[in-house]
Amino acid sequence: MKRRNGLVFVLLLVVVSVPAAFASRFDDLAARYESAAAGNADAEALRIRLAEEAENISPLDLWDSLMREGISPELRAANALALLDALVPDGDPARWNETGGFWRPREIPTPLAAVDAILYAAGALAEMNDPGAPWLARKLLLAFLSDPAAALLFADHGPAEYAKTVYALTRRNVLPPHGVWRKDAPVGRLPLAREVRGFVTRDRAYAEGMTFLDAIGRPAANGVYAWDRIRGRIYEVADDRRLWMQP
Repeated sequence: MKRRNGLVFVLLLVVVSVPAAFASRFDDLAARYESAAAGNADAEALRIRLAEEAENISPLDLWDSLMREGISPELRAANALALLDALVPDGDPARWNETGGFWRPREIPTPLAAVDAILYAAGALAEMNDPGAPWLARKLLLAFLSDPAAALLFADHGPAEYAKTVYALTRRNVLPPHGVWRKDAPVGRLPLAREVRGFVTRDRAYAEGMTFLDAIGRPAANGVYAWDRIRGRIYEVADDRRLWMQP
């Protein structure tokens, strides 16, 4: 009889605690969505303001400015967003792969420059004190990583700066809907776009795990360019097996 009463007591505890736990989880989710809604409103206002602060220079000069020493996080974010607007339809990070071509004569692939714009913008925003800044960074990254190819190339195997950015956002409790930013071991550093210099054989590009770029500079399963992410170099692919990588 005592054993039966004990089981009844345990069952009563479970019945009472499950709704309580569910209510607590619901409250947490509601608070998170409420915070995100307010943050997104601040983010929109900030993006409008930053559009007015960007330098009125060419897209190539905007890209160069992202690596400029001494530039403030606010101006870097403004210039990066202006570059994104110049390269990608509607300035939508999810459409980063719709750009194509090279800035000549420097032979810099614009698809990778578009990714630079997204990641430099997010990193600069994560450093700013403006209340909308981390939420704007979140909005950019969520749109960007909604593309499976982008998530694989630039989050799972993203540059070191991406990992630093999502760590900063996590510390500020600015998280994706599922609660954890996607990332794995970092590969290389920003900027991702580089000038095409030298040649590499296709066999060596495969052997060293380089990422191929197609004829208009987009990551592809095979292509006419090979991107060495670790060393930060882009080569033209030569099928002559006697040709070795040049410095």
